Amino acid sequence: MSSDYGDAAARIRDTIAAYAQAVDDARTEDIVATFLPDGWASFPGAEPARGHEGIRATYSALTSDRVQRHVVTNILISDFDGKSAKVTSDLLFLVKGEKGWSVRLVGRYTDHLRQDGEAWLFESRELVFL
Repeated sequence: MSSDYGDAAARIRDTIAAYAQAVDDARTEDIVATFLPDGWASFPGAEPARGHEGIRATYSALTSDRVQRHVVTNILISDFDGKSAKVTSDLLFLVKGEKGWSVRLVGRYTDHLRQDGEAWLFESRELVFL
């Protein structure tokens, strides 16, 4: 693969990590910043959040009073054409309780990202629980 792919892969992984950390820290505006203006997000039990306003409204309502971590792993980039890519990754969602950490759910993301200047942003992010 070319260095263009290597740079894009690093930026894609950075976007995925920025999203996960922003969700865990309830930083809604930082979550919104990982999406294109016409992007959308979907997860079980909720209507898709569309566009920055829909994403902002959905994620601002998802705050938790518990310490949590989204652990995203097995990131596989495919259908890369230099300007867009499909990415699949696995999720372990951990919550810290009185007795320590526990796995609350396992899922898989299917993402489509597009290059936007130097950044790679979500065009779509779909989570399915396993």
